[in-house]
Order: sequence, then C-alpha cells, then structure tokens
Amino acid sequence: MNSPLPSIAPNDILSRLFVGAVVDGVRFGVLQLLFDNPSIDGEPYLNLASHWEVFAERPSELPELGSAPTEETPEHELGRAIELRHRQVSAVEVLAPWPHLVMTFTDGTVLFLNGKDAQYEPWTAGLAHTPRECRIEVIACPGGELAFILPEQPA
Repeated sequence: MNSPLPSIAPNDILSRLFVGAVVDGVRFGVLQLLFDNPSIDGEPYLNLASHWEVFAERPSELPELGSAPTEETPEHELGRAIELRHRQVSAVEVLAPWPHLVMTFTDGTVLFLNGKDAQYEPWTAGLAHTPRECRIEVIACPGGELAFILPEQPA
C-alpha cells in the first residue's frame, strides 16, 4: 500500500526498523547504510541521497540545510559512512516542517540527514530482503512530504 496518510507515524515505523540495529555495511551508488537488527526479518537500510552530517553529540541547534550540492568527494563521503560501522541506534526521529532525519546512536553520536529538496527524494529508509508483501519504505519526497510503502493489514 503506497500511502502518504498523515495518520501514519513515521517515527514509530523508523524506530521499529532501526532502534537496536547496528550499522554493518554500506552499498555503493546512492550511498546506503545497511543495518543488522536481529529483532526483525530483513535488512534495514537508509539511503543517504542528500547532504548529511555526523556530530559527536546532538548540537543545541541542528543545521538548516537546503538542497545545495556538497563539494565532498565520493571517497570522503564513503569514509565518513564507514566510521559509523558497529554503532547501535538508540533513537530515530523525523523533524518538521522538513523531514530531516535524526538518528542517535548509543554512544551519543548523531547522524543528521537533510530532508529538504525541491526536486529529488532526500532520503529513503526501508527493509530489504523481505517478500514483496512485507516491504516497508519511508520516503522523504521532494517538497517535504513523506510517502509510505507498508504491508497491507488484514481486514
């Protein structure tokens, strides 16, 4: 079911996918973090399709990022992603009015992912390696909306 319904709580879905999960890999192309979460079937992932930052702790004010391109090389960006390896997620939240994603790890490190873009999907999070009917995705859409692909609930 593809549904941008406001009654769906993205923080609940993302917490179910990621809280307790550990970063255990990356995928090339659009840089993707891969997670291991033994409490669910499948492999949680997060596409880092827009500008992102890692902070040693949560800053008092998170950056106000737009869709400006980064000057960073793909190699440097990959190196920063690899530094997240073995970190366990303790909390996930989507901010408003723009769907910036904030992922906090048990060591206090914070991943901040820009959710503001007028043309492209800034980030996508979901569950891979599951049957199609069990697919889960949360998509930050251009313009600030969120879209959801969720398993159909029995009637």
